[in-house]
Amino acid sequence: MWYSTVVVVVGVLLDLRALGWTYSYCSTLLLSLLSALVVLIGRVSSLVINCTLYLPYDVMPLFGSRYTRESFFISLVLASVGVSLSLVSLSLHSALGRPLVFREGRPVNAVIASAWNRLRLAFSNTNLYLPSSFLLGFTLRFVPELIWWPWHIGWDTVEYVAHLEDFMVRLNPFASYYWMGGLRNIPPMLNLVVLVPAHAFSAWAVFKVYPAVAYGLLCLSSALLAKTVFRTSGWGAFLTSAITAFYVLNLRISWDYQRQLLGSVFMLLSLAVLDRPERWGAKRAATAVALLVCSALSHEVAGFFAAVASFTLLLKSALNRELWGASAGSIALAASVALELWYWGVPYTEVPGIGTLPAGLVSYFDVDASEVISYLFAGFGTVLPLALLSLLERDSRYIYCKIALASLLLAGLSPLLAPYTSVAVWYRFMVGAAPIASTLAGAWIAKSSGGWKFQLAYITLLMVLAFPFAYTVFGATKYAYSMREFPLLGLTPLPNVQKYLEDLAEVAKVVKNLDPGTAVVAPDWVARWVHLSKRNPSPSELVWVWPRLNSTIDSIVRELKLNKAYLITPLQLKNSTDLVVVDVWNGKVLYLYYVETRTNQTDPEAL
Repeated sequence: MWYSTVVVVVGVLLDLRALGWTYSYCSTLLLSLLSALVVLIGRVSSLVINCTLYLPYDVMPLFGSRYTRESFFISLVLASVGVSLSLVSLSLHSALGRPLVFREGRPVNAVIASAWNRLRLAFSNTNLYLPSSFLLGFTLRFVPELIWWPWHIGWDTVEYVAHLEDFMVRLNPFASYYWMGGLRNIPPMLNLVVLVPAHAFSAWAVFKVYPAVAYGLLCLSSALLAKTVFRTSGWGAFLTSAITAFYVLNLRISWDYQRQLLGSVFMLLSLAVLDRPERWGAKRAATAVALLVCSALSHEVAGFFAAVASFTLLLKSALNRELWGASAGSIALAASVALELWYWGVPYTEVPGIGTLPAGLVSYFDVDASEVISYLFAGFGTVLPLALLSLLERDSRYIYCKIALASLLLAGLSPLLAPYTSVAVWYRFMVGAAPIASTLAGAWIAKSSGGWKFQLAYITLLMVLAFPFAYTVFGATKYAYSMREFPLLGLTPLPNVQKYLEDLAEVAKVVKNLDPGTAVVAPDWVARWVHLSKRNPSPSELVWVWPRLNSTIDSIVRELKLNKAYLITPLQLKNSTDLVVVDVWNGKVLYLYYVETRTNQTDPEAL
C-alpha cells in the first residue's frame, strides 16, 4: 500500500511539474490532483485505524505492522480508486502530450502558488500566527490526554493533583506543603493560576487539560519571541512555534514537569520584553518585573533564569544610565534571589568531604558526567548547532536570550565542568534551556536562505523524534534511554497498565475509610495516589518508601520505628515472628495490610 501511495504521488508531482505551469486548472490535471488526494486520504485513514489497534498502550509503526480488517478494507478501496484515476489521467497526458482543457484559466500551479502565498501573507500581515501556534501545541499535547482518558499523563502529575487539593484547603502560597514524602517550600505560581478552574471543576479535571493549554502557550510564546525580537515574518514565527512544538525536550517538560512548563512560558515572555529593541519606560519596566517575578514563582530553574536575567538588566541599565531598567532589574533580582533561598530553605549546606556549599550545589557521582554528555548529544543535537549560530551572530539586540541560554546550559553541564560539585538536578537546567534553544533554532531556520525545502527537511527530522515519543510508537523507546529522567514509554501515565491504574484509583478510595491516626506506608508509585485521599498529611502520616520493598516487612517497620501501620504493596505478606499482618483489601495487583508489632497487638476484628 505504501508503494502505491508513493508511486501515485510522485507521478502526479512529475505531471504537475511538466504541465502545471502551462495549462489551465480547469483540465484533466484536476483528475491527477484528485487521484493523489484520494490515495493520501486512504493512506492516512488506514494508518489512523491501524495505529489504534493497541491503544492506549502502543501506536503501531507506520511501516511493516499488520493491518486490521477495517484499515485494510479502507486502504484497498481508496488506493484502488486513486491508482485508477491516476492511470487514466497520466496515460492520457502521456498519449496526448498535454491535458484535456475544459475551459481557459490560470495555470494550475499558479493557482496552488497563489493559495500558498495567500496563506503566508495571512500569517505575515495579521496576528493569525499566534492562535495558530497555540492550537498546534495544544493539539499535539492534548491527543495523548484523550488517548489515555481519564488517567493523567506523567509520573508526578497525580502528586500535582493531590498538592493542589492541599493548597485549596490551606490557601497559603508561602507555607510548607507535603510533597513526595516530605515537607517542601513549593513554588506557588501554578496553584494560583489553576485555583479558580479547580474550584469550578476539580483538581483532577484541571490537570487533564492544563498540560495541553500550557504547551500551547509555550508555542505561542516562542512565536511571539521570534516575531518581536528576532524580526521573523508571521509565517516564520509560526514555523518557529512548530519547531518548539515538535522538539522532544519540550515535550518531555510537558510530560510531568508541570511547574517548570509554566515557568518556561513566563521565561519566553520575559525574553520577549527584555530583548525588545526599545527604550525603557514605566510600562515596560513594570511588565518585565511582573514576568520575571512570575518566572521565579513558577519553578526553581525559572527562578535561576529570572535572577540571571534581572542581574543582566540591572548591570546593562546602570551602564546605559536607564533608571527604569535599573529599577526593574533591582526589584526582580531581589525577589528572585529571595524566592530561590526560600525554596532551598537554607543559604548553604554542609557536604562531608567537601565542606560548605551554597544553596543549589551538591556533590556528584561519576555517572553524572557520562549522562551529561548523553543528554547533550541526544537531547540538543538537533537544535543546539543552529542555536549556536544565532548566538554567534554579531547582534546585541537579543543579549538576554544569549545569556539565558548560556547560563542554563552551563548549569546543566556543571558535572563536566566542576571537579567535585555540580548544580543540583542538573538535568532540569539542561531541559530548561530547551524552549530557548528551539526558539533560537527556529528563528535562524525561518530567516535562513535555505528555502522551504530546508525548512521542511528540518521539521521532518524533529517530527521523526517527536511523534514516536509523543504517541508511544511501538518499539521506539531506545532514544529515551539516553537521557536522564526521560519517560521510556513516551507521553503515557506511569504505570501505563490498565489493571495497575484501576487498583491505584481504588486504593485512593479505600484509604479514606482507614483509621486516620495510623500511618500509611507505600512505595513511591503508590503513595502519590494515597495522597489524593489525605489532605495536608505529615511525613509520618503518609510514608513514602522509595524502591526498597524488596526488603522484609520487618526491616521496613523497624527502620521507620512504627508499632502499627497500613502497608500497601504488590507483595503478598504473612505473619512473622515479630509482626501480625491482617488483610484489609486485595486488588488485582495491590494488597493493603494492617501491620502491627506483637508487643502492640490489638484485636484484628476491630479493623
